[in-house]
Amino acid sequence: LLCVDVESPPTTIGSPTNSPRGLKRGPSAAVRLPLLCLYTKKDVFLLELSYEPNGTPEAEGVIVSVKEPYEDFLLGNTNSNIVRIQQAPQKSKGYATLCPPGAMAMLAHDSSAGGYCLCLYHGGLQSTTSMETTSHHFALEDLVEEGIHDFCFLQSSTLPLLSSLTAAFVKQSGMVVFATPILFRGTVVAKAAFLEALTFLDASLTEATPMTAQWRQFKTAKQFLMDAFPDSGRSNFVSAVSGTA
Repeated sequence: LLCVDVESPPTTIGSPTNSPRGLKRGPSAAVRLPLLCLYTKKDVFLLELSYEPNGTPEAEGVIVSVKEPYEDFLLGNTNSNIVRIQQAPQKSKGYATLCPPGAMAMLAHDSSAGGYCLCLYHGGLQSTTSMETTSHHFALEDLVEEGIHDFCFLQSSTLPLLSSLTAAFVKQSGMVVFATPILFRGTVVAKAAFLEALTFLDASLTEATPMTAQWRQFKTAKQFLMDAFPDSGRSNFVSAVSGTA
């Protein structure tokens, strides 16, 4: 069970203003709790809960809605087992990115084929029919033969945007491998962090020997950032376009 919302849970029971989606029509108005993800090895549920403050330390809550964000991926897929689900990298947790509420990443292992899949749910309060996911499949022999134990998104004080777009996978031997870019649709980033990443890539391109593998890597990374976060004229932040996940 993990929180996959943008903000932390309310700190005081009965205070709707502390909830990211609290209703403020009076002391008895329903308070909506942050979105929660409940998962097993085979199923994933996105829960929206609420309760009505009654002035006591305890309150009876209700389930407002239940969604299965990975239903299309998991339904009938008996060979896949969920290894781990992580919340999308959120600004409130120290990352450079602000992702939609409910956004998460699921690492699944296919016991039949031996491969792994990192499946992104892009979040937002969509209806069941409009939920979309993006799958990244890993079929490299060094990953398949040894197996992946866990994964997480990276944080750093320098170049925070590039690290927030990177996932680290821990193999059973303890070796760590990385995958980038991992981007959720609707992600918002401070323009200063975006420009810092572009400046670093421009400097790296200048220092690298043209047309080498390293030079092409830097050039591709710069082009991806420019395509993923187009200049919309906003002065303080940039947003990921829907077609770049």
